[in-house]
Amino acid sequence: MSNNHLPLSPVGCLPSQCVQVLLDILSPFLCQLFNRCLEHGIVPSSFKSGYVTPLLSKADLDAAELQSAYRANHLTETAMLMVMGDILLALDSGNLAMLSLLDLLAAFDTVDHDTLLRKLQTSYGFDGIVIKWFISYLSGRVQYVRTPITTSSRSPVVH
Repeated sequence: MSNNHLPLSPVGCLPSQCVQVLLDILSPFLCQLFNRCLEHGIVPSSFKSGYVTPLLSKADLDAAELQSAYRANHLTETAMLMVMGDILLALDSGNLAMLSLLDLLAAFDTVDHDTLLRKLQTSYGFDGIVIKWFISYLSGRVQYVRTPITTSSRSPVVH
């Protein structure tokens, strides 16, 4: 199988198409790896790194043109006026306009870890090595933003 059309990702993961083709071969190794993680109560740090890939809703938009923060003469107010102008133009043309806002900060910080661990112990009876595994999984996580042009530095995920 040629992997010229299936490049490795910047984080060194196998492409999903490759994993699907090799699933029967990889399954025993992945199962053994997961079982060892559970047996020792440790999640390898390489499994605790996640990336966010921002996607634009329109292919012809340039993210750099829309970025307002940290650019001279491009304040939050500038971005707001640009959005309002687009909405008013759409309405004036007889089109329906809708604005949806999403606070991504909350997406990465939705459950307090201490509360989750306490709930797992008191409500579900998890203890010992299982709780150690969850503590390992929840600690030391990092995330970064990845685009086709650049990758941000890794930042710790805090709860």
